[in-house]
Amino acid sequence: MYFAGYARKEKINSICYLIKENNEILKMPFPDFKVNELQRIILKKLEKKEKSIKELREEILKIRTKSIFYKYLNEMEKEGYLRIGDDVVKITDTGKIVLL
Repeated sequence: MYFAGYARKEKINSICYLIKENNEILKMPFPDFKVNELQRIILKKLEKKEKSIKELREEILKIRTKSIFYKYLNEMEKEGYLRIGDDVVKITDTGKIVLL
């Protein structure tokens, strides 16, 4: 529900969580999923299927340099938008939400 609130934040006033034990309402911050144009392109390329780092790098090098590619790949992994393992890059659920 939290991500649904974010996805439709222009239609709601706030996101709240009800603490069951004491019926206290906790106002939650709106998450901030900012990505730049190249990061969005990377996520779009991974949206349909996972790719090897080499395959993804070759597609992105047509647009930007190798160092920028790895910088963004590492940043996006830290943010939880994608997962890198055994030379394969996969988009996470959070990464899919960013593309909404």
